Amino acid sequence: MRLQHTGGLVGLLSSTMVGILLALGGQPVAFAGEYLVIWLALGIPLVAGGYLYDHLGEQGRLRKAYLFHAMVFWMIAFPLCRLFQDLAVGLLVRLVTGPEVGVLPYYLSSPAGILGFVVYQSIVGSAYGMGFLMLHGRLTSLFGWVRKYRNS
Repeated sequence: MRLQHTGGLVGLLSSTMVGILLALGGQPVAFAGEYLVIWLALGIPLVAGGYLYDHLGEQGRLRKAYLFHAMVFWMIAFPLCRLFQDLAVGLLVRLVTGPEVGVLPYYLSSPAGILGFVVYQSIVGSAYGMGFLMLHGRLTSLFGWVRKYRNS
């Protein structure tokens, strides 16, 4: 059984696009390398989620060509990726700027905040799943074409 790397590549490409948009947006940062930290803190879980998506598809537990399956997968995985990003960036900002900055994001202070975060990120994750599936399908066919061209 051969694991394809298309899902990881899609996660890397999408997190790179988010990092570029964030840097172009000019949001004020606490320290010089914060854009890189934000990009890596989201990119690493998205790449891992893409690999998990491919792995579950290779095992037959997930049908990779179905929109519903991709949307449900990312509806669950995307809030976890975003939570990891927020906690990692918050911790690094605290380490760099000092203890007066809190580690936990503000929405973790109440159960309603956590629920709101999870629901909102699940909605965003389902939309991300649609885009993920479209890009995944295009890259899979491109890699198949390249493999066929190379073998002929």
